[in-house]
Amino acid sequence: MIKQIFSQRNFNWALKTGIISLALGIVILITSSENITPENFGGFSFELFFFIAVLFAPILEEVTFRGQHSTNNTIKIVSLIAIILVTISQYSQWLNFTLGIALIMVILLARTGRLSQPKYLPTYIILNSVLFALVHLSEGEFGLNTDTFLTFIQLGSGLICNWICLNFKLRNAIYFHMSWNFVLLSTLFIGLQFPTNEKTVKETKHGILSYEQVPYYDGIPSKTNINSEQITLEGQDIEGLLKYLEIADKRKSADNFLINAPFFRFNLKYTSKYDTIFYQDFFEALQSEELITLAKKPKNNLK
Repeated sequence: MIKQIFSQRNFNWALKTGIISLALGIVILITSSENITPENFGGFSFELFFFIAVLFAPILEEVTFRGQHSTNNTIKIVSLIAIILVTISQYSQWLNFTLGIALIMVILLARTGRLSQPKYLPTYIILNSVLFALVHLSEGEFGLNTDTFLTFIQLGSGLICNWICLNFKLRNAIYFHMSWNFVLLSTLFIGLQFPTNEKTVKETKHGILSYEQVPYYDGIPSKTNINSEQITLEGQDIEGLLKYLEIADKRKSADNFLINAPFFRFNLKYTSKYDTIFYQDFFEALQSEELITLAKKPKNNLK
């Protein structure tokens, strides 16, 4: 029955390739020992990020990248304008920019009748799926690393959404995209709300760092306290700590670091062995525990 249903659909190669790409990305995600480049969520709360990713982003991305499949000419025009804007935004990334230009040319050739439908659709599917994947690539860096291979997940979802659009209309691709993001973020929420409760203690040259993850929702107000000998967090995320330090001392910029565990909240304590806190030692301890990653070389000495 299922085989018969799929055999009656168009562009099944896109579905099959998408599933393979998706599976490959998931396998790499599970088995890789490399760190994934942290994403910058712009200070969004988890609730706002969840809302944007589940409700707003799927509509925007599907109309942009799959809108040319719509029978509504207005949506096609909006899609073309959006792709042009995406291409402009990728100006500093030569591969993304080139793919964007190629995609725009293919759309324009098809709209003017200079490219036949049998040639247009496969080209459009491939170009928009690859561009869709690459614009999600962390830091825009392309190379043989985990981040790059994880874009196979985006490539796979792009191909699958193209197949859904062609066979079941644009709105169903949007529903699929929403459902996919909902599953991913629900999995993240489980990790946020139900920590392992393991406490980690690390002794460094200048101090002792101890921390444990706490539930995202526990009804306890978060606190941050810093004195000359101790840094204490209660139910606070690392980003909040870095911003607190930035306000307390202009030499310590939160922009110097990327958060490896965004939205995760901790009870954390760093106690100096001396009568002052050596912030360089503190940040190095956070880096060694993979809580933060150095984004750029600080301009000042973080003592």
